[in-house]
Amino acid sequence: LTRCGKRLKLQKEVFKTINPWTRPQFLGQLRSFPEGQIGVEVEGELVANSSSLLISGHVASSAHDFDTITDEGFIRDHREEGDYLYGIDIAVSKEYQGYKLARRLYEKRKELVVAMNLKGIVIGGRIPGYHLHADEMAAEEYVQKVVDRDLDDPVLLAQLANGFEIIRVIDQYLPDDDESRGDCTPSVARRPA
Repeated sequence: LTRCGKRLKLQKEVFKTINPWTRPQFLGQLRSFPEGQIGVEVEGELVANSSSLLISGHVASSAHDFDTITDEGFIRDHREEGDYLYGIDIAVSKEYQGYKLARRLYEKRKELVVAMNLKGIVIGGRIPGYHLHADEMAAEEYVQKVVDRDLDDPVLLAQLANGFEIIRVIDQYLPDDDESRGDCTPSVARRPA
């Protein structure tokens, strides 16, 4: 498979309820910011990857949605002069979950932040366990219960374990994400002083 084909295969496996990137989107990401596209291969097979772009601080702190921040996946709005790395996605093959590959991808992002002298990393984190509780509580309550460890959400807990602080909950960040009911938790991990 080509590099784009491997990423497409991995995304189809991991993101069951979200449309995967297309080949033109993958190529746009590689063209705009190759350093921000990180992958882990085992015996030639892509088993984990992450995508990102650079944004300014005022964009990071504003209310936004996934399609706007990612330019519908093409990241043509990537800013070389940006001061925050914006993590678009992380995907780890089901077969390789439990090997701390997501943590390694977060660590690579942190190394990139230091190497590029950025202020930190911002992510618009999915809350894929929310659909199980959406009929009984608002997203903000669900997030607080996960933070308090009363509920389990693998994505949100991974972000918290990697030093991210939740900024807020954004409604309809990714409307096609049925598991998160379209909502997300933008979070930031600031570069250590």
